[in-house]
Amino acid sequence: MHSALRAFHTVNLIAFVALGAVALVTWRRRRDRASVWAAAAFGSLALLELLSLIPAHEHNVGQKIVTRIDVVILVAFPYLLFRFTNVFRRAGRPFAQAVLGLTLVLTVWACAIPRYPQPGEPRNTDVEAFTIVFLLHWTILSIAAAMLLWRSGREQPSVAKRR
Repeated sequence: MHSALRAFHTVNLIAFVALGAVALVTWRRRRDRASVWAAAAFGSLALLELLSLIPAHEHNVGQKIVTRIDVVILVAFPYLLFRFTNVFRRAGRPFAQAVLGLTLVLTVWACAIPRYPQPGEPRNTDVEAFTIVFLLHWTILSIAAAMLLWRSGREQPSVAKRR
């Protein structure tokens, strides 16, 4: 089982780094808003996969910083994806400002948590509260991104809609 999980992790690493590289190359060629947000979103996933190669035990300052960077990337990804889909069809300005505010609050909160528990350790209340708000944030932005893509595809010709 361990070798299967290791193989799956390696495949994920290669796939996300390749996706991030393709998004970056596309941005460098096109220089448009859609490609910059795609490069930011998928490049962040590539960076997250590369950082996963570093052990995450919080025993020294360097590893604590890597852990916080990991969590900040996880907080930022759904917002970056939302901004990417926002290029195709705009969300309401108040909603966009609210999710930006929530993303910034979660980013600061992620950095302010004194210690993240290791696997198998119990979670303290601040980590539990952060996790609940984080999941709410991720869910709201994922639904918003899906709805924006769905609505922008509705106005396309039938061949493009079915792709």
